Amino acid sequence: MCGGQALIEGIMMRGPKKQAIVVRKPDGELAVQVKELKLVKDRYPVLGWPFIRGVFSFCGAMYNGVTALMYSADFFPEEEEEEPSKFEQWLVDKLGDEKAGKIFITLAVVLGIAMSIGLFFLLPTLLGTAVTFVTDSMLVRNVAESLLKIVIFVAYLAFCSRMKDMRRVFSYHGAEHKTIFCYEAGLPLTVENVRKQPCHHPRCGTSFLFVVIFVS
Repeated sequence: MCGGQALIEGIMMRGPKKQAIVVRKPDGELAVQVKELKLVKDRYPVLGWPFIRGVFSFCGAMYNGVTALMYSADFFPEEEEEEPSKFEQWLVDKLGDEKAGKIFITLAVVLGIAMSIGLFFLLPTLLGTAVTFVTDSMLVRNVAESLLKIVIFVAYLAFCSRMKDMRRVFSYHGAEHKTIFCYEAGLPLTVENVRKQPCHHPRCGTSFLFVVIFVS
């Protein structure tokens, strides 16, 4: 079983032992990066125990996903490069580019998780309390809160799809699904074989999030 993620002008594929990234550069050439996976449970076996491994696997997947996304973004620099902040420059001077980069990615993952919890769970709960001014029914409040979760999630995806860079990421989402389908079918990974596969994959993380929010 393998998984993947859409990137800017490319995809990341991840198997049990290796991870591969392919990005189409502005000149049309392909940049390929293949590396062995280093799982945290291999270094600390206790983190592979049931009820514990899911949290660390999720955080590890997010870290790898953000790292791959930043790798693909490096091939498409912004027209106007921003000057690094004093804090960023201080970290680079003290720790070096590699360690500072790992800290930035970790902060991005932590902020991403915090934003997801705040946007998709805390905000609907807060807005749902407004129903109490109209009725004391817990059923009505729960229904309103649930509808708000779904509306916010769909609106978030719609907003992201209108951003130039994220629109390119979404454009490769189906290509990632097709590639995984082709691999799992045991077919050679050729363009012709991949094109025949369906765009929607049952293990899609975005679909899974929608199901979780809908069921909750």
